[in-house]
Amino acid sequence: MPIEGAEVDFEKIAKIIDKHIPKGTVRDTIKVDFSDSLSRLACQNFDKDKALRSIGTLGEWQFIAIATDVTDRIFLLVYSDARSLAKQVGEFYINSSEYLEGEQMLNYFKDIGILQTYAELNRTVIANTIIDKIGAKRCSSKSIRYNYINIKDMTLHLGDIPEEFGFNILKKYD
Repeated sequence: MPIEGAEVDFEKIAKIIDKHIPKGTVRDTIKVDFSDSLSRLACQNFDKDKALRSIGTLGEWQFIAIATDVTDRIFLLVYSDARSLAKQVGEFYINSSEYLEGEQMLNYFKDIGILQTYAELNRTVIANTIIDKIGAKRCSSKSIRYNYINIKDMTLHLGDIPEEFGFNILKKYD
């Protein structure tokens, strides 16, 4: 997402990220209340406090990238997911059945939809924290799910992104 109104000082931005975006841990306090959505999960076998305090944090293998273009606009990329909440919910379904069908499958798809919203909220909180701390403003943003479930047609897409984004995004090449 391009952001404007901030000086391009990568060292300063890195220090802000290190100070305000926890990595591999949780926050001391809850940044955003997502309790109502968490209560709608069919799987209630997870640490709710940890899930709430993980919003706005990065996991061990997640990252933030900053780049500029020729006009010194800053671009921010936040690569993050639903953190340990996704792991806990996934383990619940893996341990409950070898094959999901019927109501259990519908609950799984519903829970995945909530996890996708949680992951998007996590990225948004991270981005907004950085933008606020460097004194910039957001020009535009795009949140893209990679390895996702399309809730509308109930299909799993591994190694794929939603087609609504077309080719106007950065692509991963091996």
